[in-house]
Amino acid sequence: MEGPTPVSALIHAATMVAAGVYLVSRVYPLFLLTPDVLALIAWVGAFTALLAAALGLVQADIKRVLAYSTVSQLGYMMAALGAGAAAAGFFHLLTHGLFKALLFLGAGAVIHAVGTNDIWQMGRLGRAMPQTAIVFLVGTLALAGIWPLAGFFSKDAVLAGVWEGGLTVPFLMLAVTVFLTAFYMFRVVFVVFFGSGHAEGHPHDAPLVMTVPLWILAILTVGAGIRLAVGGDEGAHSPGWVPWLSSALAVAGIAGAWLTYQRGTVSADALVRAFRPLYFAAVKKFWLAFLGAVLIMFTARHHPLAVRLIAAVTTGISLVLSVVVYLGYDTDAAGFQCYEKIPLVPVLGISYEVGADGISLILVLLTAIIIFSGVFASWTIQTRSQEFYALLLVLVTGVFGVFVSLDLFVFFLFYELAVLPMYLLIGIWGTSAQIRPRGIFAWAMRETGVGSKEYAAMKLTLYLLLGSAFILVGILALYMAAGGSSFSFLELEGAAFDPVLQRWVFLLFYVGFGVLAGIWPLHTWSPDGHASAPTAVSMLHAGVLMKLGAYGVVRMGMGLLPEGTHDWMPLVGTIATINIVYGALSAMAQTDLKYVIAYSSVSHMGIVMLGAATLTEAGLNGSVFQMFAHGIMTGLFFALVGLVYEKAHSREISKMGGFGRMMPGIATAFTLGGLSSLGLPATAGFVAEFLTFLGAWRSAHAWWLFPAVAGTFLTAIYVLRVVKQIFWGPAPAHGEFHDLPDARGPEWVALVLLMFVIVLFGMVPAIAIGPIDTATVPLLTRLGIRP
Repeated sequence: MEGPTPVSALIHAATMVAAGVYLVSRVYPLFLLTPDVLALIAWVGAFTALLAAALGLVQADIKRVLAYSTVSQLGYMMAALGAGAAAAGFFHLLTHGLFKALLFLGAGAVIHAVGTNDIWQMGRLGRAMPQTAIVFLVGTLALAGIWPLAGFFSKDAVLAGVWEGGLTVPFLMLAVTVFLTAFYMFRVVFVVFFGSGHAEGHPHDAPLVMTVPLWILAILTVGAGIRLAVGGDEGAHSPGWVPWLSSALAVAGIAGAWLTYQRGTVSADALVRAFRPLYFAAVKKFWLAFLGAVLIMFTARHHPLAVRLIAAVTTGISLVLSVVVYLGYDTDAAGFQCYEKIPLVPVLGISYEVGADGISLILVLLTAIIIFSGVFASWTIQTRSQEFYALLLVLVTGVFGVFVSLDLFVFFLFYELAVLPMYLLIGIWGTSAQIRPRGIFAWAMRETGVGSKEYAAMKLTLYLLLGSAFILVGILALYMAAGGSSFSFLELEGAAFDPVLQRWVFLLFYVGFGVLAGIWPLHTWSPDGHASAPTAVSMLHAGVLMKLGAYGVVRMGMGLLPEGTHDWMPLVGTIATINIVYGALSAMAQTDLKYVIAYSSVSHMGIVMLGAATLTEAGLNGSVFQMFAHGIMTGLFFALVGLVYEKAHSREISKMGGFGRMMPGIATAFTLGGLSSLGLPATAGFVAEFLTFLGAWRSAHAWWLFPAVAGTFLTAIYVLRVVKQIFWGPAPAHGEFHDLPDARGPEWVALVLLMFVIVLFGMVPAIAIGPIDTATVPLLTRLGIRP
């Protein structure tokens, strides 16, 4: 969609359908052997058609409207395939290719003439560009399914096939989509060609070299329809009422668009207010994880494969959207982008206010990568998989919300949503530790802790709820000190709080968020929680949730309380160095593989907090980059530990050995993660640690560098010890492990993705540092520090 118009036309008319619908059609005999999968395809296709049509209703970019339209029409095709009407799906593939290419090229002619994609900056182009208006209208009528154009017959065949397949609810979703398609396409026609707006310049029809292809496609669209109307037999065996229903819905959609955008009888703003929940869902695409949770709970009961597929699809879409938003971030404009604000409780100043800057974006991307990988790393979950994946996606929704919330009240609600599901996820699907965690000194090499999953879940919940209480008190203190009129971060950022208040509130935030970040001595819940959690939850717990705590200190503590920041950062940095060394020494003492990674996370979170405490550009950039880099590599570690435990049924390091010969893929991935953890050049961990150490050296407390570097040496010791013992060393003399399998198909998706990210951001760190720097420099400026 973002590419040149001819490329967009080719992608949306041919490439996308060839990549999906055509290939499914080719292997359709295989799908016929799995009726349950076909039914799932039909449901997902119908829902895709409806959801994408709803998204098309609220777009202002003319090409974006057509892009969502393509996704919607792909849903039609897949629904037909799932219903057993493969011929109808392939038929719609062909007709859609004609009129969608026509519409994209027509949109390109309009953009070429007016110099903008925004339909609200267009208007009255019907007279200025009559040829373009005619061919665009032909394509729109075909897409809406108006007789006798080609789209009418193929859409009728799809609807009939789904109905005859006995899929009533998908049929109803597709029927509603017919109305929405006609509405949003004629919204474009009425606004662009017949609207009251006025385009800049002197628009006119494109030159002959551009209009001839438009007319050729228009003639083919009309000609194919007339041929089918006169002599075709497509749809002849469908129920007689289906074409009438489809036509009536299309005409109703056209009439609705005319009354709204041409005659003005219906107010567009009134429609938004009346259907605010739908509008809200349409424009807030990062709620896809929550939507996936709802789908899992209510549409995939007793179908474990369907549950996993829904989780994979929703998290996959979230990942793609996160990458698109990240790459589309304007580093020149900087600041909070993708900004939205919807009042919720105006009398209290509570709003749904979201936006993302360079810090938020890198963490949103991290979350999307980890949850997508976690779904595949947990592919073998069988016990109550429906509830497991639903809770997992609810948790991720909370994490996404925290990273983009700009209203402190909503921020806190999302924070709780991200934390509370952990109790159930660990208590139900976790495992009790086989070996207790051990102390860091010889005299302390004794068993500590209880070790059961129930104990870990309760301990985690109590600690995090205690931290939440500190955070809530801090938020309310700032709200009241600012006059009790708004929870908006952007408004509170400009308030001049009393220095004494800043000191106390910063301490509240540091303690509250520090509990989740695993800061010493508030960390004791963390190793037990890591070790007892199922694989995907461990990945999220260490990879994302601990970063959520550090993010809270940086965003709310440093962002709102400059005086408190200066007063407390010497203590924050000193405790961070304790974290680094203590966590590394504790990791060295462990004999349970998962506890090694758990204490390693405590050590690496010390690096995160140290970078923030330096109050330097290099250190703060390193802190944020370390959140991302450690999130990826610890996600990889916990995925690998889960795979090793699943195959060997043990996490005791001393009992394992020689696994590299039996599972070379897992061994290679673990080695790469370990090298990144100890900061080997060309890995993401090296860049993050180097920037943090550089910031420590340039700070007012240069001595912080020495314990930080010592922590790196200790990391190398315990990481290389584990790698050698388990994977590349000799097998135990009386080993009990033989012919252990390597990673399988779905598991490789998680491992390859995480390894790729580690190497990519290690080799090309600028793709992370650039956006991060646009957020850290203004933050340091607000703190009175010249970067």
